[in-house]
Amino acid sequence: PLPEGGTVRVAARVEDGRLVLTLTNPLAPDRAQRPGNRLALDNLRERLKLAYGERGSLEIENEPDRYTVAVALPLST
Repeated sequence: PLPEGGTVRVAARVEDGRLVLTLTNPLAPDRAQRPGNRLALDNLRERLKLAYGERGSLEIENEPDRYTVAVALPLST
């Protein structure tokens, strides 16, 4: 939560026969790490791999001021 609010950005593009959805969320500089064992992201990656092989992916970028998730799905199976 940012006291002044923030903008979540959603983008989509086609790249190498895949649909890539990217979501970026701003982060507070003094944010505390939330508790958890981070299994949800690993589970999503595994499900994408099982469903789409190497054509499906989930990538995370955790920077000091923003958190970005990119999900790639093949346009055809």
